[in-house]
Amino acid sequence: MIRGLLAGCVVAMACLGGCKEKSTGALETFATANSCPEDQVTVKPRPDLDPETVMERASEARPSAEVAADPARLAKWTQDQDERRESRASSYGGYEMFEVSGCGHTTVYACHHPHSLKGGTREDQVSCDESRADVDAREREKEAAKDAAKAARRKAKEDAKAAKRAARDGTSEPPAAP
Repeated sequence: MIRGLLAGCVVAMACLGGCKEKSTGALETFATANSCPEDQVTVKPRPDLDPETVMERASEARPSAEVAADPARLAKWTQDQDERRESRASSYGGYEMFEVSGCGHTTVYACHHPHSLKGGTREDQVSCDESRADVDAREREKEAAKDAAKAARRKAKEDAKAAKRAARDGTSEPPAAP
């Protein structure tokens, strides 16, 4: 009892030095990542989102055919997978989820107070991680933009070749593209 009271006093004293709300960390992280003025950013708590589900890539783990064919080995494999899942889930204790919008962008963040090297947490700091879905979507957008740029360059080269042929052959217009 005294130990719990003492721990509460330590946290309260640490906060006198400046506790930082996780939502503030989400706002600052988003504003920096998107070069968006903080007064144009909206932060919405999302307690309905599970940090592990949002932050981890979907597990596609499947037992090998050899393991699946042996009931004892399959039971061991399943137990190992459950333990890994529980371990990952516990690593997200203390995280809070936020949907942050502004300047034409929306991102979901999982934010927490980082651990200190001496144990405990650093209540004056907030660390926010972007959801895997947002990261994956941004990577897909980059790939699509690269593909579109390649297609545009290829089309420009084809048009230039067609124009040269037309000039060489004496036709006034290059043939229409299909």
